[in-house]
Amino acid sequence: MAWLFEDPSTVLLAGALVLFLLGVVLYQTGQARVLLAMAGVALLVFVCVVVERVVVTDREEVENALYSTAQMIEANDVAGVLAQIAPEASSMRSAVESHLTRWDVTEARITNLKINVHADREPATADVELIGRVSVDDPQDQAPYRNAVRRFTVHLRRDGDVWRMVSYGESDLRDAL
Repeated sequence: MAWLFEDPSTVLLAGALVLFLLGVVLYQTGQARVLLAMAGVALLVFVCVVVERVVVTDREEVENALYSTAQMIEANDVAGVLAQIAPEASSMRSAVESHLTRWDVTEARITNLKINVHADREPATADVELIGRVSVDDPQDQAPYRNAVRRFTVHLRRDGDVWRMVSYGESDLRDAL
């Protein structure tokens, strides 16, 4: 059901195709009841798009958690980022505190997200692969790089209604080639 709840493009494309075919039928027959069928198809497509917007899947929640964390990193919001990390993930929390207090992040971007949610586990977990890009301004000139692009593997766990990061690994992009 991911095709319905996560991406409306399939429904929109199918609806456009059916409406086109019904338009051809209307042109050839001139029957008014074809207009009713077209209205029904348009209504069905509209309802499917509304359902897609209203229903938020686990995968979308994980994606939103990661993008909001990237926004907090870019805003240099240490407390906000730490709130996204599980309390027992001490090494991850120390890395965040160390880096975000030392440098001024000017850009944080996520690309190439691959999310695998394990909703059948208790609590639910997710494994994510992504490419992260961070640009920093370092007034003390201690940062080894001004721009860093790394491949990350992030593991998350659902804590109530919130997805929290529990661990991560990182590697150079060249390691994946």
